[in-house]
Amino acid sequence: MMTDVVLQSKGTFTKDGDHFVYKPETLYLGSCPLHLLPGVSNLLMSHVLAAGKVPDEFRDAWYKLNDVEIRGDELKLVAAQ
Repeated sequence: MMTDVVLQSKGTFTKDGDHFVYKPETLYLGSCPLHLLPGVSNLLMSHVLAAGKVPDEFRDAWYKLNDVEIRGDELKLVAAQ
């Protein structure tokens, strides 16, 4: 029997070298607050991100961004002109 489990996170985007990275502040797996367990949040986020396959076109475009901002429930991406 399979059960759907929701992974949700709130965080910010920060500049890491030449590109932006997501830094989670809270991370829930179902109703379990993983951000309260030392080391678990970073380990799980690394695993989830490594498992995802991102198209090369998306990755190339992401590395060219000048700014990333969250405004309310919107994600604003500013690319080089």
